[in-house]
Amino acid sequence: MNGARRASVLAVAACLCACDHATDLADYRLVVAGGRSQVSDLYIVNGNGRIMQRITETPDRAETWPLWTPDGARIYYESRETADRTLSLRAFDLTRRTDELVYGPVSPGELWCAISPDGTKLAHVTKDSMLGQLVLRDMRTGEVQPMARPGERLLRPEWAQDSRRLLCQAKLSRQSPWDLVIVDTATGDRQSLGGAPDTTEFKGRWSPDGQSIVFSVAGKSGRGTVGLEILALETGSRTKLSPGMDERVVSGAWSPRGVMAALRERPKPMSILLWPDTTTPGVRHTIQLDERLNRGRLVWSPDGRYLALNARGKTRPGRGDWRVIIFDHAGNKVREWPRKMQMFCPAWASHTPADAAS
Repeated sequence: MNGARRASVLAVAACLCACDHATDLADYRLVVAGGRSQVSDLYIVNGNGRIMQRITETPDRAETWPLWTPDGARIYYESRETADRTLSLRAFDLTRRTDELVYGPVSPGELWCAISPDGTKLAHVTKDSMLGQLVLRDMRTGEVQPMARPGERLLRPEWAQDSRRLLCQAKLSRQSPWDLVIVDTATGDRQSLGGAPDTTEFKGRWSPDGQSIVFSVAGKSGRGTVGLEILALETGSRTKLSPGMDERVVSGAWSPRGVMAALRERPKPMSILLWPDTTTPGVRHTIQLDERLNRGRLVWSPDGRYLALNARGKTRPGRGDWRVIIFDHAGNKVREWPRKMQMFCPAWASHTPADAAS
């Protein structure tokens, strides 16, 4: 073996040894959409990115946006036909290995699905009308209950931990901007969060205790500079984490431990912002990302120990590749899944090693 080749082999061996001693996430489970083309299938992987199980194998359909049920028994997902792009909502039962059509096929769009924390209700948007309508689906009986009022458009439902309140983006007319509203699914009562008439408020997320909401704020069009704010529901007070004067901050995500993470898309390079305590908004940590990354989404593990960044960037000429990078709650990078197959839309299973230990 010549010197150059020997040096190369030793470098690879050193890298593998370093990976062996890195944080081991083998006990965590995620479901991801993956593929080498536009037609993606669903896979269960562990926290190290190793494929544990293939869920779908459909060359004529692309599967995206998977959701675990809280008991980990089923995975709900959106399925898009490659021929006419019609959309369906399906559920895969991991015990019985059965795949069920829940809703559809319908015209192309987004279904914005969300499963209640108690696992009894599924909120999603139907495509039976031009604007669509938010409904609740009983996951035991299949009974469907409309949530949107006549002329009202509700999107992006987010459940509070009480499995009763839904946070949604609301639009009352074509001319009005998007605002945030809380819907009591038991009574139908609304609580408007009172956005300014010349702004768009979107991507709302509940705090772990259900007392606050973090959301993005932009101009009426929802483009350009975007800030990040927190609203305390009891007092109505607002705190600006990022004013949005010269940056675009999106994808705010609260960990179960109360750490706020957000993705700053601009200015470049893209970065992750972390607030250990949102009551002191001026104290934040910045994690600089690869300058080739240009889009992304953040998802916390259920125990709040790890943060998954699903990012897209041009690592080679042509179309950008999706990858998953794992950070710990302090912002240290612990894993990256550098697979030939792109992986996106990661969703953590509710079961974690901490659950097993208890």
